[in-house]
Amino acid sequence: MPARNQPLRPAPLAPARPRPMFLIGLAVVIALTGWIIWRRTQHDPPPDGMASTTVVRTEAKGDQTALTLRYRVDGRDYTATHEVRTTSYVAQGKVAWICFKLDEPGSSRVRLPLDSLC
Repeated sequence: MPARNQPLRPAPLAPARPRPMFLIGLAVVIALTGWIIWRRTQHDPPPDGMASTTVVRTEAKGDQTALTLRYRVDGRDYTATHEVRTTSYVAQGKVAWICFKLDEPGSSRVRLPLDSLC
């Protein structure tokens, strides 16, 4: 029981003030989260384009086949030569597509039907 001269103190209604280290840590977490979200939304490379091809020439090289492919992007014709595994090329119906960068259609890579999308 309190002494006679001390008034009764009411129970605190509000919680204690947050500690500065907690606030600093919270600010760092928020800043880091914002930076990660910004990096993912601002710096993703544009998706590659994909075009159907005409196989102009094939040349067997061991277990690889060199395909010379012709394709058209935005009205311009391009030709590219890429090597693929012969067994995969034959098993997938002798079909090939070209994946290319949208801003540079001349640079390409070959894609077979069961390969991942461009």
